[in-house]
Amino acid sequence: MVLGIAILVFPGSMDLSVVPGPWSWFFRGLYLAEAVSFGVGLVFLGAGRLVMPRRNVRPALFTAAHLSVAWLLASWWPQDNLYRLAAKDDWPQQTLLVYVFNIPLMIAAVVVVLYLAALREAEHARDPD
Repeated sequence: MVLGIAILVFPGSMDLSVVPGPWSWFFRGLYLAEAVSFGVGLVFLGAGRLVMPRRNVRPALFTAAHLSVAWLLASWWPQDNLYRLAAKDDWPQQTLLVYVFNIPLMIAAVVVVLYLAALREAEHARDPD
């Protein structure tokens, strides 16, 4: 379904007509992985809070971690499609894509690290062994 939506939303972004046969399958695999990751990210956005441990983690950090994991999963699909459609020398668009996707991905990863550290601290406080 997501691949079909990509054809409508990002026309031409998955065109492999100029990619030689042996290599085009790698890109097909990439497109499939991005679509699956996007779908899992949306599911996690809707239901991920139910499976994430809280263990005395501050509510703001818990919410930020939930949103970060969803972003880490879901952002690859729109990001790669937009990059493939952007001209390599369109610096305003390239810069926008970096600031909309890459930097938030880095921030999301840091948030996940802080969440895991808080979980470890809460676990250690509960059972100091």
